[in-house]
Amino acid sequence: MTMNVELLSLIERKAGKSIETLQSETFSEHRSEAEAKHRKPMRVTRLFPFIGRGSVMGDFLLSHSEINKQFDHAIR
Repeated sequence: MTMNVELLSLIERKAGKSIETLQSETFSEHRSEAEAKHRKPMRVTRLFPFIGRGSVMGDFLLSHSEINKQFDHAIR
């Protein structure tokens, strides 16, 4: 799906970053930046099934490092 130029410029203006920068950052980087800015942990709220598809696995979200650690442990 292609977004129109007006929407992309609005996203860039609101985020204060270019689209390329936003796309290259991971969710963990976004979260770390938000936590540093607001000085408190970020909470991910899901309203499943009321809004969108949501994530039914929300209680099992893991960081990249935790996934890599578990993967390394599993393949040994």
